[in-house]
Amino acid sequence: MTLSIARVGVALLLGLGLLLPAGCNLLGAAAAKMPKPDIDAAYKGLAGQKVGIMVWADGNSTLIDWPQVQLHLGAMLQEKLKKASKDSKELAGISFPYEAASFVRYQKEHPALEASSILDVAPKLGVTRLIYIEVGNLTTRAAEAFSLKLGQMDANLKVIEIENNKAKLVFEDAMAVQFPRKSPKEGELKYSDSQIYTGTINEITTEMALRFIRHPDDTP
Repeated sequence: MTLSIARVGVALLLGLGLLLPAGCNLLGAAAAKMPKPDIDAAYKGLAGQKVGIMVWADGNSTLIDWPQVQLHLGAMLQEKLKKASKDSKELAGISFPYEAASFVRYQKEHPALEASSILDVAPKLGVTRLIYIEVGNLTTRAAEAFSLKLGQMDANLKVIEIENNKAKLVFEDAMAVQFPRKSPKEGELKYSDSQIYTGTINEITTEMALRFIRHPDDTP
């Protein structure tokens, strides 16, 4: 809408008092259809950095049921950030010196890491930013009906900055997802456990990636 058109519209509303209620209704309807402003990145410090993604999961529970979850989470998030970096200024110049599998192997080869603070470990990893994911609950079955499928997962997302061989936690966000998003809490029969697992990993890594880029607000 140009400035002149806007002025004509205002003049008409002011000059025709009888039409004012209808005009207000029209303006309200138009405002409701206007797109929402984009959501800014929650953390903006990845551009130009050497980034690593490390995933922690409980070996006494989560890794027994889902032994590949560290690899799948790390690899899928890394791939999404790589793709987003082509168009997002928040990720411009980002690089990944090591693949997700390298971090998983490092964790397996150094089991003592379980007793160490990630802030002590981060400076040894050869990156300047570490995305550290702590996996919480992960299920593919509905709580109320075990035979029905429903993916649910929660995780804690952290970003650690490493400078001068010192690490600092600068961002943290707890998140939870459900897959499929609109599935009833009772679950559904039409999916396999594998489909639910993959969909849930995809869902939560998408939410994680959005924390690092400006993106449209798709909330209802």
